[in-house]
Amino acid sequence: MKNRIGVLLVQVGYSKDPEEVLNKAVSFVDDAAEKYRMLDIVCMPELYYDGDKDTFIDTWKACAVRNHVNIVTGSMKADAGEDKPYNTTYIIDRSGNVLGDYSKVHLFDAYEDRESDRLTPGDHIGIFDLDIGKIGVVICYDIRFSEYVRTLALKGIDILMVPAAFYRPRTDDWEVLLRAASLYNIMYVCAANQFGKRCAGRSSVADPDGRIVARASDEECAVYHILDMDFQKHMREVNPSYDNRRPDLYDVI
Repeated sequence: MKNRIGVLLVQVGYSKDPEEVLNKAVSFVDDAAEKYRMLDIVCMPELYYDGDKDTFIDTWKACAVRNHVNIVTGSMKADAGEDKPYNTTYIIDRSGNVLGDYSKVHLFDAYEDRESDRLTPGDHIGIFDLDIGKIGVVICYDIRFSEYVRTLALKGIDILMVPAAFYRPRTDDWEVLLRAASLYNIMYVCAANQFGKRCAGRSSVADPDGRIVARASDEECAVYHILDMDFQKHMREVNPSYDNRRPDLYDVI
């Protein structure tokens, strides 16, 4: 695992023109690769793209190779399951290899919305080994399920990546959830949210002490931050909550 990891969160909104939004997203990555000497991993939002799957994957593969960067592509509707598509993000390494995919497990059936009417839930967790360490991936509503995030943490992930389309008016919940996930699990949480009429943006990095250390502006943009993994190691030494757990008393069903 690298001691210092450069992360880029790309904050774009959904567009009815998939080519336009994909090109815009890629341009943010290209610009960042020129600007920042250390760029290790990029994360995109949830469901910002609604177009051809092969075009989506091939575009991000080329971007990964061109900029020598790992990419969490953000999600799109793909590969129908039970006659409804999955909400799927792909993980691509610096050489342009698709290491795998993760489909949103917890569908947003809340606040008068029923995502399960439109989508099929995923059936596996998202953990991937990269040259920078082991990352976990959750999508938007997944972040509300603390036992699910803790499961990824206990399986040894170093960083949590969160593509999202977290919408108004519950914007304040977004920051609380990111900080809680980072604090409870003593790890960096890197979350890329859509920005637009419906989604609030505020793509953020929360550090292992539960603080927001980077946040995007209220516009389509990209936010860059360097993760200090020595600091994460130090926090886990001075706050040994993993060692102090009492799973013999827990009853989580």
